[in-house]
Amino acid sequence: MGNNFSFLGDVLNPQSTEESFATFEVVNIPLEQIETNAQNNISKDNIADLAESIRTFGLKQNLEVTANSPDSSTPYRLISGERRYLALSFLSETDKSFSFAPCIITNPSEIDLDLLEEEKELLAIMETNAAARQLSTPELLNYVTAYQRIFDTLRTKGEATGRSRDWIAGRLKISAATVKRLQEIDKKLIPEVKDKISGSIEPENDKKITVNELTKLSTLSEEEQVAYIADDEKGEKFVPVGGEELARKYADLPTIIGENNVVDIIESMKELKHMLADCVTLSAKEYQKFAKQKQNITAAIYKIHCLLESK
Repeated sequence: MGNNFSFLGDVLNPQSTEESFATFEVVNIPLEQIETNAQNNISKDNIADLAESIRTFGLKQNLEVTANSPDSSTPYRLISGERRYLALSFLSETDKSFSFAPCIITNPSEIDLDLLEEEKELLAIMETNAAARQLSTPELLNYVTAYQRIFDTLRTKGEATGRSRDWIAGRLKISAATVKRLQEIDKKLIPEVKDKISGSIEPENDKKITVNELTKLSTLSEEEQVAYIADDEKGEKFVPVGGEELARKYADLPTIIGENNVVDIIESMKELKHMLADCVTLSAKEYQKFAKQKQNITAAIYKIHCLLESK
């Protein structure tokens, strides 16, 4: 059964305000007749947790597949639902009742846009993934780049107008400002870092990375980004310029406060201010740490001031 994906036209043609809905037939297809899609680069983490949820509560959403060419060894390939497919495959190893998947069969080639077949399929994959769940930051980075390529193609053929940033923001349900940040990050990151954060090297770490952390990483030189890969930090910590020195300074603050040395406290605050100015940005954890130390310093100064005034 086909699908003309007419909802895409609503975005590309602002004059169109009507929505159309199609009724799809759900077909139970053996997992062995379905293959994953090379264009569907999504996180593969926590599959065991998803499998346990399916075992307990059942499968809440159908898979979406498209027909392969007649000469293919596998009749169908996935458009959406790869994580559910992997979870069902995991369950089927010990329980054959999970060896079938309820699927909707669609045909991305029927998308009414002047795109190559693989571009239509990628567009269908991104649309369904973006609608089905919250994308991780690396996935958003990949999708913004892919959507930009598709928009540029459509614009050259007269099928898209306006700012690409606004169109992409609408597709991904994020702000245009976030799209701009991700585009700037994409320009500055070297391919090896993109591979690492996208999950192709360390898939279990992709959801630990935020847009702010990627912004920090993108400010590093190519040599520093290479060092990041070599250090095998696995995306768990992004230290801005001056951040390590600032962290070391944090360790000295309790001692300074405990000594009630007004001069040292004031000088430390000035030094921290200059160090912060040199930092690109602070992560939420770093900022909380700084705010706490700042509060402690302020309280200590006030206490010392009161003691001096009482003498």
